[in-house]
Amino acid sequence: MRLEALINKNYDLLTANDREIANTIFREKKAVREMNSTQLSSFLNISRTTLVRFMKKLGIATFAEFRLLLEEEQGSRNVMSFGMRDILNHYHTVIDELKKHDYSQVCRMIAGADTIYLYGSGNEQKAVAEEFKRIFLIFGKYCVDLFDFGEVEFARERFRENDLFVAISLSGESSEAIRVMRCVQGSEIRTLSLTRWANNSLARMCQENLYVGTRTVYQTERESYEMVAAFYILLDILTVRYLEYTEPAEADTGATGKGAVRSGGRIEELLNSRYDSFSENEKYICHYLTGHYRECAFHTIAEFAEECSVSQTMLVRFAKKLGMSGYGELKARLKIDLEENPVSSEGLMEKVTQSYYKMMDDLVKRDMTGIFENLEQAERVFIYGSGSSQTRAASEMKRIFLPVKEMVHIHGHDMCRALQKTAGDKDLVILISLSGESQAVVELGRALRTNHVPAVSITRLKNNTLASLCSENLYINSIQMPVEYDVEYEIATPYFILIEFLYLSYRNFLSRK
Repeated sequence: MRLEALINKNYDLLTANDREIANTIFREKKAVREMNSTQLSSFLNISRTTLVRFMKKLGIATFAEFRLLLEEEQGSRNVMSFGMRDILNHYHTVIDELKKHDYSQVCRMIAGADTIYLYGSGNEQKAVAEEFKRIFLIFGKYCVDLFDFGEVEFARERFRENDLFVAISLSGESSEAIRVMRCVQGSEIRTLSLTRWANNSLARMCQENLYVGTRTVYQTERESYEMVAAFYILLDILTVRYLEYTEPAEADTGATGKGAVRSGGRIEELLNSRYDSFSENEKYICHYLTGHYRECAFHTIAEFAEECSVSQTMLVRFAKKLGMSGYGELKARLKIDLEENPVSSEGLMEKVTQSYYKMMDDLVKRDMTGIFENLEQAERVFIYGSGSSQTRAASEMKRIFLPVKEMVHIHGHDMCRALQKTAGDKDLVILISLSGESQAVVELGRALRTNHVPAVSITRLKNNTLASLCSENLYINSIQMPVEYDVEYEIATPYFILIEFLYLSYRNFLSRK
């Protein structure tokens, strides 16, 4: 078995130090092939005993066998497929580990911060910082992202004791990140690091630290991919813990009080099953209802009609379209759903993580051949996101897919017209939308279909106008925050898990051809 395959197979048995050893060996293969065991141990800054233990974890009995595997790597140009079930098992392990962490001190620092400054040491780290900013701005925290050392140096003059500086780095060892943190340490600001492993220089320089065990998967001698969706999972779990910290009383209230969450039960299934039969106005009510279950369950028909900006008669007709006698029965059914699905703070955490698991299980069963064939054959690929989190997801998709497919990221409603004029029938357009019903994205979908441009939609609800206009469709399991937290925030991590899964699956598709 090839060395990459051995490492992927035994990855979960490796310690953080073992994984750094593996990464160094693959980065420096040419030099490592010329070394004996003593030289390699010295090069890796470890003892020979540690090197032997590392090889035994991989099932390699001797250094001679290790050298033979390296020589086979040099002569082999075969491409290895990623084990997608193994990849999903890794996500499960990461989620379980992140849920065990005590976030109370970090939440205390965030809650007490007047200003949160964010610095990412590379492109991916800056993307994570941008997502951190998006989330906590929604929660009312003032967040400022700083691009490089120069911006940090300027901002340092405004750092205060109650502010928080968040440094994001994969290794925690880049010279620029260390330089930035040394600059920050000269002030009285509080500090937090987000890094890949605990034992790094950046983490030792910060007051609090959060760690994400990312995984590197190898496909060829020179090609590997580090799975970074775990950073976005960390942000989701931190978000839930932060809500528990800031509003503990509300999180523990009963199902019919402020603690009730949006229905995830039979009403939602009923809406999905009847969606194709709805008129445009009824689809509007459907999408408003999915974000306001509690209001519908506890408000009068007059109150809910006013909030929904429709007539009472239309609400009655909508309820009857669902097979009910009227609005009163709809209210009663929603109350039952809410009482059967109470969500405490731990229940919210479970709901969030279960949404990951369900989506991943659905993905591994899905045949994506049609999507991948369109992607491979497309002369150009455009990707468009309809909202803030969707735009972030589109940007991340462009970055991740760059080694195998160049994509053009289009953002902003004003660019929709330009995309309609630019895209042709030999191109592919990927449209990311939450509901699939926003006017701009629906108009774009219709124009693309009229012009015979292949399009793929990524949406939440399975039945939506955009999905009906596209030749291929993908769906995410997205969770909205309960109404008692008074924030219009929808967890976006499923987008990033989906994109990473798509990338690795597409690499498998290419390797089989």
